[in-house]
Amino acid sequence: MTDQTSLLFSKIIAIYLQDQLNNEEECVAKTKLVKKIKSLIQYYGGHVTNELNDKVTHAFCIDIGNFELIDSIKTNFPQIKFLTPDWLLDSIEKNQLLDENN
Repeated sequence: MTDQTSLLFSKIIAIYLQDQLNNEEECVAKTKLVKKIKSLIQYYGGHVTNELNDKVTHAFCIDIGNFELIDSIKTNFPQIKFLTPDWLLDSIEKNQLLDENN
Protein backbone atom coordinates (compact mmCIF):
# COMPACT_ATOMS: atom_id res chain seq x y z
CA MET A 1 0.00 0.00 0.00
CA THR A 2 1.36 3.42 -0.94
CA ASP A 3 1.02 6.53 1.20
CA GLN A 4 -1.40 7.92 -1.39
CA THR A 5 -3.65 4.87 -1.01
CA SER A 6 -3.59 5.09 2.77
CA LEU A 7 -4.82 8.69 2.53
CA LEU A 8 -7.71 8.05 0.13
CA PHE A 9 -10.33 9.06 2.72
CA SER A 10 -8.13 11.56 4.61
CA LYS A 11 -10.61 14.41 4.13
CA ILE A 12 -13.58 12.35 5.30
CA ILE A 13 -15.10 12.68 8.75
CA ALA A 14 -17.97 10.21 8.78
CA ILE A 15 -20.84 9.40 11.09
CA TYR A 16 -22.96 6.27 11.08
CA LEU A 17 -26.71 6.87 11.18
CA GLN A 18 -28.32 4.06 13.12
CA ASP A 19 -31.50 2.69 11.66
CA GLN A 20 -34.11 0.64 13.45
CA LEU A 21 -33.38 -3.05 13.40
CA ASN A 22 -36.16 -5.58 13.12
CA ASN A 23 -34.58 -8.62 14.74
CA GLU A 24 -31.45 -9.93 16.42
CA GLU A 25 -30.11 -11.66 13.29
CA GLU A 26 -30.43 -8.43 11.30
CA CYS A 27 -28.75 -6.54 14.15
CA VAL A 28 -25.73 -8.88 14.16
CA ALA A 29 -25.32 -8.72 10.37
CA LYS A 30 -25.54 -4.92 10.26
CA THR A 31 -23.20 -4.51 13.22
CA LYS A 32 -20.53 -6.52 11.40
CA LEU A 33 -20.99 -4.47 8.23
CA VAL A 34 -20.84 -1.18 10.14
CA LYS A 35 -17.60 -2.26 11.83
CA LYS A 36 -16.11 -3.13 8.44
CA ILE A 37 -17.13 0.22 6.98
CA LYS A 38 -15.70 2.14 9.93
CA SER A 39 -12.48 0.14 9.73
CA LEU A 40 -12.09 0.81 5.99
CA ILE A 41 -12.68 4.54 6.42
CA GLN A 42 -10.04 4.67 9.16
CA TYR A 43 -7.59 2.39 7.33
CA TYR A 44 -7.67 4.72 4.33
CA GLY A 45 -7.03 7.82 6.45
CA GLY A 46 -10.56 8.96 7.33
CA HIS A 47 -12.14 9.55 10.70
CA VAL A 48 -15.37 8.24 12.18
CA THR A 49 -17.22 10.16 14.86
CA ASN A 50 -20.32 9.62 16.96
CA GLU A 51 -21.08 13.32 17.18
CA LEU A 52 -23.08 15.07 14.47
CA ASN A 53 -21.54 18.51 13.98
CA ASP A 54 -20.29 20.95 11.35
CA LYS A 55 -17.03 19.04 10.89
CA VAL A 56 -18.77 15.89 9.63
CA THR A 57 -18.35 15.56 5.86
CA HIS A 58 -20.10 12.24 5.19
CA ALA A 59 -22.78 10.06 6.71
CA PHE A 60 -23.45 6.43 6.03
CA CYS A 61 -26.39 4.24 6.82
CA ILE A 62 -27.59 0.81 5.89
CA ASP A 63 -31.20 0.57 4.73
CA ILE A 64 -32.32 3.53 6.81
CA GLY A 65 -36.05 4.07 6.66
CA ASN A 66 -36.18 7.34 8.59
CA PHE A 67 -36.33 9.83 5.73
CA GLU A 68 -37.28 12.63 8.14
CA LEU A 69 -33.88 12.20 9.81
CA ILE A 70 -32.06 12.36 6.49
CA ASP A 71 -34.02 15.43 5.41
CA SER A 72 -33.28 17.11 8.73
CA ILE A 73 -29.56 16.41 8.38
CA LYS A 74 -29.55 17.69 4.78
CA THR A 75 -31.23 20.89 5.96
CA ASN A 76 -29.11 21.51 9.05
CA PHE A 77 -25.79 20.14 7.78
CA PRO A 78 -25.75 20.79 4.02
CA GLN A 79 -22.04 19.91 3.76
CA ILE A 80 -22.74 16.25 4.59
CA LYS A 81 -22.72 13.80 1.71
CA PHE A 82 -24.47 10.46 2.16
CA LEU A 83 -22.40 7.48 1.13
CA THR A 84 -23.18 3.83 0.65
CA PRO A 85 -21.03 0.77 1.23
CA ASP A 86 -20.84 0.38 -2.57
CA TRP A 87 -19.47 3.93 -2.97
CA LEU A 88 -16.82 3.19 -0.38
CA LEU A 89 -15.74 -0.12 -1.95
CA ASP A 90 -15.81 1.26 -5.50
CA SER A 91 -13.68 4.25 -4.44
CA ILE A 92 -11.14 1.89 -2.87
CA GLU A 93 -11.12 -0.34 -5.95
CA LYS A 94 -10.47 2.64 -8.26
CA ASN A 95 -8.17 4.33 -5.71
CA GLN A 96 -10.05 7.64 -6.03
CA LEU A 97 -13.10 9.25 -4.50
CA LEU A 98 -16.00 8.66 -6.82
CA ASP A 99 -18.82 11.11 -7.48
CA GLU A 100 -20.70 11.47 -4.20
CA ASN A 101 -23.86 12.69 -5.88
CA ASN A 102 -24.70 9.38 -7.56
